[in-house]
Order: sequence, then C-alpha cells, then structure tokens
Amino acid sequence: MCSLNGYKIVNDSIISLEFKDPSNLIVGSECGQVILIDLRENFKENKGFQVVGLHNGEACKVKYSSSMNYIISGGNDNSVQIFDIRKWKLIKKINYLSAVKAIDIDDNKHRMITGGGTHDKTLRYYDLTTLKELSSKNLDSQISNVFFLPNDLFIASMGYVSNSIELVKLNENILSQKISFESHYKRILYLSKSPCENYALSASVDGCVKLWNLSNFYNKRESVLDINQLSLR
Repeated sequence: MCSLNGYKIVNDSIISLEFKDPSNLIVGSECGQVILIDLRENFKENKGFQVVGLHNGEACKVKYSSSMNYIISGGNDNSVQIFDIRKWKLIKKINYLSAVKAIDIDDNKHRMITGGGTHDKTLRYYDLTTLKELSSKNLDSQISNVFFLPNDLFIASMGYVSNSIELVKLNENILSQKISFESHYKRILYLSKSPCENYALSASVDGCVKLWNLSNFYNKRESVLDINQLSLR
C-alpha cells in the first residue's frame, strides 16, 4: 500500500518508483498501475494522482526521460510502455519474451537501453526521438539491471544463469563487445552506479554485496571490496 500524508493512493505493494522532479513522483505498483503523483496536492480530495500506465502484472521498473517528457515503464507482462506527458497518451508499447525490470535513460543523447528477463535475455538499444530499436544483443542470461556509462559503455547485472556482471560496448550504434565478470554464485538482484560513475555496487541472493572499480573492468580486476557476510534479508 502507498499512502501520503495519511491518505491511501494505491492499495497494492509498490514495486518501483522514481522522482520526475522534486514535486512529482512516479510509482509502479504490484497490480500494474503506473501512477504520477503530485506531492503538492490535497489527497483528501482525491487530487494529485493520475494513472499514466497499466501493465497486466507488476510494474517492475519506472523511469522518466526529462528530455522527451516520457514516463517509461517495464512490466511483468513482458512489455515496455512509453507514455508521452505532453500528448497525455501511451505512444509506444514494446513486447518482450519476459518481464522487463532493467531500463536506463540517457537524456543527453535521447536514448534508452533495456534488458529482458529469463526467456528474453536480450539487451536492446533505442533512439527515443524516433522510438526505434537501433541494436540488440543476447546476453544469455536474465538481465536484472542495466546502466549507461561514459564512452558508449553499458554495465548490466545478470540473474539466471550466469549471475555475472557484463560490460557491453556500443560501436557505431551497434551493441558489440561483451566482457563478462563472474561476480556472484547466485542471481544478482540489484546494481547501482556511483554519481561519479567510477564505481558500481552489486547485491545478490547469495548474501554478498560487492563494490566494483569500473575503471579496472577491462583488466578483469576483481572487486575492490567484497563484503561476504552482508545479508540482504
């Protein structure tokens, strides 16, 4: 359940959320709703929240593109939905072979990267100005998270079957080179990069959290810190 100032907004569990700006929050719920919440409104009068997307299953990931004014969501219904706030309508639905919880946006270059789940296993690269897929690459495992890095690099975390960290290079809009790092012995649930983009943090079902020095990835250097007994339960 999601409640703000004591007023219930969503009856279901919250699966994902992201700030659009300091006054507006985007929420993805277990029932599949993607909701835009204006934090300045009076919720007692049922104002301030609007459904901008609906998945047939959990809304696993929500992202906001400030350059295009899009709300983008990935769902357990094997789809990515793109909602245009200016036109106030759904403008694109992209079907996958599995749930999608790995999405990242690069607003400087108006582009998006996504990753599919267990039966999809594919990284897909899009131009947000045309909404066209420019390239794709099968990574042979469930993709749980993905992020843009400088110099046309992407970092992705894997679940079943490899449980690895993958570094993928973009060459002339083609996803090409892939370097794999065996990092955990069970699936990776979470991946985050530091604001300076020099480090990444991975967390796995194996109970380990690992801090990675991204500048050393090409040398296949091990994680700079391995916290072996930190449980996520």
